Amino acid sequence: MSYTLLNITGASIGRVCLAPKDLHGGRVNQHVSIIRTKGNVSPQYINLYLSSPIIQDYIFNENYGVTRQALTKTQILNMEIPLPPLAEQQEIVHRVESLFARADAIEARYASLKGKMDDLPQAILAMAFRGELVEQLETDGDARALLREIKKEKLYRKRANQKDRSNIISEKENLYSPKNITSMGIIEVIKKEFGSNYFTFEELEEVLNHQKKDAYIKTKQKIFELLRNEKYDINGPKLISEVDKVKGILKLKLIEE
Repeated sequence: MSYTLLNITGASIGRVCLAPKDLHGGRVNQHVSIIRTKGNVSPQYINLYLSSPIIQDYIFNENYGVTRQALTKTQILNMEIPLPPLAEQQEIVHRVESLFARADAIEARYASLKGKMDDLPQAILAMAFRGELVEQLETDGDARALLREIKKEKLYRKRANQKDRSNIISEKENLYSPKNITSMGIIEVIKKEFGSNYFTFEELEEVLNHQKKDAYIKTKQKIFELLRNEKYDINGPKLISEVDKVKGILKLKLIEE
């Protein structure tokens, strides 16, 4: 005969199982209660009943706090278990086990289908590249020809972008070249880089990126010329200055008249 084992203490209180027949005569510790049934009671039925949500809720809701996580022998003996005839008990066990088996089969089927669905996008892509998704015409060509066209188009665009970039760099180098450090040249750079916003001399030099000292000095001279236009109210583009009292730096701004 099989016995029902019920965990009666600790965090796993309420856990229940059937002890195999070949463990007859074995011993348990104080954490486990052995429930022995009589001839007209099925151990499998008792095991299923104690595993049911009703009994599990009863066990966990009977105020077994942190300091008292335990079922007593009296509480176990006072449990009321509906007991139909043995034949009905066995039929209940048979039906429940059949439902469990069906649930396991459904879960296994789901896992198998999920694996196939995960692989489906790759399979569809492979079929697409082989031309197996739709009927192919002789004029469609194949994937290799398409790849060649894509590479050719990418190469064409890359060369076009490089050409445009070279033109832009060349234009910028001409505009910001030390050879073009004139009042009008400086004004064009300021308009292009700062517009009507304030800027500092250091920010202008960073844009010009002049490496030679004579170019730095020449730029500074042209800035002073544009500042004098404002001081003496000379017509034409001019620079106004303002001191940032918080940062303690001189800020400049282009004014066109």
